[in-house]
Amino acid sequence: MSAFELQDVLQDASVGQLTEALLKKIRSEKDTALVSPQIDTQAAVTRARLRAAKEFIGDSILDTSIRFRQSLNRETTFLRLPEEIITHIISLALPAHNSSTGWDVDRYQFSLNQMRMQLAATHVCSGWRDICIQLSRVWRVIDLLWPRDIIRLFATRARASSLSLRLSTSYHDDSVSNECLRQRLVVASPFLMQNMSRMQHLELHLPLRQHVAEEESRELWNTLRHLPAPRLEKFHFTVPSVNEMYLSENLFSDQAPLLRDLALGDDCSISGLLPQGFQSLQKLSLNLSFKNAHAISFAHFPIMLSNLSALVDIDLYGDCQFREHIIPSLHTIGTLPDCTVLSITSFMTNQLIHFFSALKFPSLRRLQIHSIVWSDVDSFPTCDLYSALPPAFKTRFHDVEKLEFYIEDGGVRAYAETTSDCELDLSQTYDGRPENIATQNTIKHLLRAPARILNIRPKHLVFLCDDPLEHAWMSEDIWRKALSAYPSVERLSIPEELPLGPLISALDSEEEPVCPRLKILELETATSSDRNRLKELLGWDGSRTYMFTVVVTNLSLVLEHGRWRKVSGCCVWSRYCIIRYESIPLKFIPIY
Repeated sequence: MSAFELQDVLQDASVGQLTEALLKKIRSEKDTALVSPQIDTQAAVTRARLRAAKEFIGDSILDTSIRFRQSLNRETTFLRLPEEIITHIISLALPAHNSSTGWDVDRYQFSLNQMRMQLAATHVCSGWRDICIQLSRVWRVIDLLWPRDIIRLFATRARASSLSLRLSTSYHDDSVSNECLRQRLVVASPFLMQNMSRMQHLELHLPLRQHVAEEESRELWNTLRHLPAPRLEKFHFTVPSVNEMYLSENLFSDQAPLLRDLALGDDCSISGLLPQGFQSLQKLSLNLSFKNAHAISFAHFPIMLSNLSALVDIDLYGDCQFREHIIPSLHTIGTLPDCTVLSITSFMTNQLIHFFSALKFPSLRRLQIHSIVWSDVDSFPTCDLYSALPPAFKTRFHDVEKLEFYIEDGGVRAYAETTSDCELDLSQTYDGRPENIATQNTIKHLLRAPARILNIRPKHLVFLCDDPLEHAWMSEDIWRKALSAYPSVERLSIPEELPLGPLISALDSEEEPVCPRLKILELETATSSDRNRLKELLGWDGSRTYMFTVVVTNLSLVLEHGRWRKVSGCCVWSRYCIIRYESIPLKFIPIY
């Protein structure tokens, strides 16, 4: 076959036929080489050229296939959309960070799954990948529990964008070994030194079981607390320490001008925290452990907070084991004009009275307090927390529809919410037996204070209880004093944990009538004795006519159907069915 004929054949042959011909040629020459004791140099050169040609043809086929697929992708409707729309779609498609809920979530595995989904988004197609990589804000959230190379990759792809760095584990993160945690903390220190100027959010949370990494945690703290943070807006640090506390002096070298959210755990020293460098701070959360309580007086905190005039949300958690004698402030130290949310937990009542006497809160709308009354409850009337509440806040509860009391063995909690979005959640615990007159006076005061001091006039009064209580905790006298403070009540709800006998006696009192507007008495259950007393109270025999309905929502006893009068008319109200008498006074109605 001449050269021209061979050229014509090659031009007509397909890529597959040429590849097959080359493979046959290689196999033929290989067989010849095995038979012949000597290999001709020219044959070896030919084989090398054939192998190079084969690789060239394979690479050309692959390259052509890739370009062909890319050309098809560019013609798809999706990739012809404006890049801004594609960017928004990618942002929605990628997993949302910090979306793990529940205290029992394995945050390590959850975070790894988020990272894998984010990397998988870059493997849809080359066009999608290019847009994802160029979208710097997608890569700005980094978890220190990830592998080191992935952390560097995300930081690189984020380019000049601000970073959000977190290290958060829970008690249930069994997949995070102690050695793994040590390694991650060791990696964190140099990474922070290189990128602290880019840091916008920084969250470090470790559970108490991981004291084994305390040395690495302390090294990390000592590294970051001296680094200026010009972009930092949020910093949360709750890492346990067995020995020394984490010192907060000169935090961020007092150079965090944009810091708005600061939360420090109970192993962080508060005494050296200076507010001068945090003038933009709007949300502050401090856990004041027993160590802090011995190092600093509670009277220091109003002084510190008075220098943070931009605060909007304050959360202080104390240690109920520490008792400090402190008197009310004789003059106002400062005003927090923008503070609308305040939560104070596990402090003594006298400490909180000092707190509210030293600071003014003209804009406060949500208040949550859990305080402990001194064991000498005889002096409780002189330690009235309700009266010490901010004056402007006390005037906001005139339109409360429902008031809830949570009664427990040694404590009373009041909860009320207004139609104008104001909220009060005030809980006080105290020592003493219910037989003690001082204890009874304390309970009466706590039940009457919302009406007497806050001028709350609810239509619905709810009592709640987790465990059954003795009669002495809610005696007839306590019920009578409490209910007489709320003459506007039209609906009264009582749980099964509270004994009904003293309540019925209080309602049956002729000396001091209570709840004159009562329309519905809602009970979870009623014993046979209670039902008989209710029938007497409601005039079952016709001698008395009380105009309210008794509703039993969870009555498991067998009732004698013949003894209940047949009535007509039924309406559905909430999840209960209430049957009302239409032509006679309202009487005791069982609900099955």
